[in-house]
Amino acid sequence: MKQNIINIKGIDKILLMRRLWENSYPAIALIQTNKIYELDEVMLADSITQYVGYLCGRPIKIDISSDMVDCKAYDELNGLMSFFDIVQEIIRF
Repeated sequence: MKQNIINIKGIDKILLMRRLWENSYPAIALIQTNKIYELDEVMLADSITQYVGYLCGRPIKIDISSDMVDCKAYDELNGLMSFFDIVQEIIRF
């Protein structure tokens, strides 16, 4: 199995996507314009059913609609093992 594939079976996907969003940084274009986005609850709920490039101004680049998730793109943007660390944090609580 590929190292960047993580099993998220049983994890609250809304909570997971919220934490992924909180862990990511605003898109550079938004930083340059001083535009601030809040996390929209409707968009958050929609984001767990399909691939998400950007969510409320932050690059996510992940699809958590299934139990097996390829986290390579998310980790490239947010730091090595970021996705895994967030999953582990959720499991612990």
